[in-house]
Amino acid sequence: MARFLDLLRRFYRWFRVPIWLGLGLAIGFLGPYLWYLDRLVRAGFDGLRFDTPSRVYARALELRPGRAMDAETLLLEPTPRVMARPPMRCSPAVMRVTAIAS
Repeated sequence: MARFLDLLRRFYRWFRVPIWLGLGLAIGFLGPYLWYLDRLVRAGFDGLRFDTPSRVYARALELRPGRAMDAETLLLEPTPRVMARPPMRCSPAVMRVTAIAS
């Protein structure tokens, strides 16, 4: 144990100045640089405007442990009719059920 402490003292004696200089340089340089990058990124994201707000086209599906959830159960899940249909800008997705395993 004494040999380890002696080695640690020698290491500290030789490397304390470079360690403290490196730490001071890292704090002195990285702090303002990260502040500048944060301002730059925030300025880039502040200019973003979305044409349409995000929407959720489904209701929450209740999942419980031990409750079977297969393709047949998903097809039985009703879709609310009160949802407004958005204008079609592209072809709608197609859901096709080929076989339901029992």
